[in-house]
Amino acid sequence: MERSDLSVVPVVFNGENYFYWSKAAKTVLSSRGLWSHIDEGDVVTNKGKSPETENSSQENDKWYQEDQKVLAILQSSLDQQILRSFILANSAKALWNNLKEVYATPSELNWKLASEWTKRENSPTQLDQ
Repeated sequence: MERSDLSVVPVVFNGENYFYWSKAAKTVLSSRGLWSHIDEGDVVTNKGKSPETENSSQENDKWYQEDQKVLAILQSSLDQQILRSFILANSAKALWNNLKEVYATPSELNWKLASEWTKRENSPTQLDQ
């Protein structure tokens, strides 16, 4: 896969930098209005069933196309070794969750919690103003 248009995540995930990669990927996807593909998950499709309306079928097709775009963005930000291991993920959310399950270590998650706590402790409160 060529890394031109889709190479927008500034950090290549190499298996050791999950926290930094995930933050950068979330920022890129959020800035493009695509984070819902990770946050909300897969859309329920009408494939194999009679669609209730043509609009819902078109919405599903649009969601699927966007999801494949998100999947391609994520795949293009992976080191080739990592990509080979996770190439069978068929949705952006599946890839994200699989990577998170394997690479987000408890110490990394604890670091995230500590970071959030520090931000809250350092932000001005109404009493400070």
